[in-house]
Amino acid sequence: MLQRIKIDIGTLASGYIKPGQFIQAKLTGDAKPGFFALASPPSSSSGENASPNTSSVVELLIKAQGETAEALSNAAVGSPIQVSPVMGEGFPIERIPPQSFPTVLIFATGSGISPIKALIESGALEAAGKKRKDVRLYFGANDPSFMAYKDLLNTWESKYGVAVIPVYSDVDKKYVQDAFAEDTRITEWSGVAAVLCGQKEMCTAVTDLLTSKGVDKQHILTNF
Repeated sequence: MLQRIKIDIGTLASGYIKPGQFIQAKLTGDAKPGFFALASPPSSSSGENASPNTSSVVELLIKAQGETAEALSNAAVGSPIQVSPVMGEGFPIERIPPQSFPTVLIFATGSGISPIKALIESGALEAAGKKRKDVRLYFGANDPSFMAYKDLLNTWESKYGVAVIPVYSDVDKKYVQDAFAEDTRITEWSGVAAVLCGQKEMCTAVTDLLTSKGVDKQHILTNF
């Protein structure tokens, strides 16, 4: 199962300026640190003129699998945690400005929704206010009980302009890439961009589908 935890990383938060960045974290001790994408949005603007993040508390979405992740998931409130500086360059949203890419397709599975949540809630997609005409999220999980952030899905649509398409592999007998392949609403692909985060197989399959439609790989964004 996936668990949301919050960590106060103090002044290290100043390095969090762009959705898609991550940290290494572990409980104080000898365990090997794990890599975790930040699920809370940076409180500053993103891009070249970003200012330091002003909130020292960040949220992680952790799959309790493996020694480090299990220890963090089970940690008591106030447990000392070792963290790295904020790492990575985040999602290169500057490659897909709204005026050139009115349609953005987002694909996420499992804990891959973590940096996608940060991206949506940062407002960096500029989907609210109709700056883009079509921003949708294909969100995959085994079944509804495994889907993180169910309580936020309506808000992502009403407040941030992102339509959510849940895909339950155990219920629907299909994966995110299958749901996308069956979706025939897009007929013009010149203004389409995408953001991917999740299982490698999903990312590869979706990328192949998008490029077959003429979407350039530089407009298919990841955070790594």
